[in-house]
Amino acid sequence: MAPWEKEIYDIFNKAAVEPSASARKALYTRWQLLFAQNLPVTPIAKPENIGAVSNKYGNYVYNLGVIPGYNPVPLIYQK
Repeated sequence: MAPWEKEIYDIFNKAAVEPSASARKALYTRWQLLFAQNLPVTPIAKPENIGAVSNKYGNYVYNLGVIPGYNPVPLIYQK
């Protein structure tokens, strides 16, 4: 477990028994900061791809990646 993850657990344990609203607010503010700084990144967009092929090949189909319902099986031949 990373140190920042342990600190988040500590924050929640302290906040659960803290009677002062202002102290709880400070703890949760720290939690939000830690979470924002260590937020996992999930790629949701695919970068542009470039495909190049010589004109000596025929029936070349550029694979667009994982697109539902589109899965070409190219039959490439040399001219």
